[in-house]
Amino acid sequence: MKTRYLIFIFAGIIFVSTENIFAQIRQDSITLQGTVLDSATKEPLPFAHVFLLKDGKTIAGAATDMLGKYKIRTVNDSDLSVFVCYISYFNKRIDNINTYKSTVIETIYMKENENYDPVFRRGR
Repeated sequence: MKTRYLIFIFAGIIFVSTENIFAQIRQDSITLQGTVLDSATKEPLPFAHVFLLKDGKTIAGAATDMLGKYKIRTVNDSDLSVFVCYISYFNKRIDNINTYKSTVIETIYMKENENYDPVFRRGR
């Protein structure tokens, strides 16, 4: 009987402490959002890859939707970089992003790489 009682108390303590941890994570969560467009036509670039970097390492990422919009949920931090890539376009990096509050990067314009030459391989 005592063992069951102790297990019940121990399980309750674990449940309450993990709930507090997840509440803190949700509270510190920030949304980084913006739009990725073609620099010449101003058309949205759907499914472009947007990464949030800290010291050159990816900490979060997302793909743009059909309207070129993206949202990345992250935590409060400073000196971050946003890296955007899209096939047949030059990669773009924006440095010194601070996410101490919800941050909106207005628009990221991507320039098309006119020298892009896809490689096709044929199997036997």
